[in-house]
Amino acid sequence: MDRRVEPVSSLESDYSAPQLALKVGRRIKEVRLERGLSRRDFGAKLGVSGQQIEKYENGKDAVPLHRLLTLASICGLPPQAFWGDADTAADTSGAVNAADSSSALQLIRAYRRISDTKVRRRLLQLVKQMAGVEEESAGS
Repeated sequence: MDRRVEPVSSLESDYSAPQLALKVGRRIKEVRLERGLSRRDFGAKLGVSGQQIEKYENGKDAVPLHRLLTLASICGLPPQAFWGDADTAADTSGAVNAADSSSALQLIRAYRRISDTKVRRRLLQLVKQMAGVEEESAGS
C-alpha cells in the first residue's frame, strides 16, 4: 500500500524552507512599515529584539510558528497573510514595496508629526489625488 503524503497546498511544493523564510520575512517588513514602526518597536510588541526582527525580515532566521501566530494576532491579520499570495491573503493593497520602504517610513513618520487634523486631511487628499486614487468614504 502506497502511503505517500500529498502536500496540503501548493505551498509545500512551491517553496524551499529558505525561500519561505524570505517570503514571510518580506511580508513582516511590509506589515511593520505599514504601521510606521521601527524594528525595535515592532520587536518589543512581539517580545524579541530589533536585531531578531531584522533576521526574520532578511530570511536569515525562520519565524517560529508560535511567534508567527502572535504576530498575526497583534497585527489583526490571518497567519496566512504572511506567506500567502497578495490576492489570497488579507488585503495587501496598502503594502509597501521593499524598494520604497525607507521613503515610505519617512513619509509616515513625518505625517504622524503633523498635529493639525485639517492639514493632515488635506495632505492625504493631495497625495491620493497625485497617486490617482479615488476618494473613499469620508470616514477614512
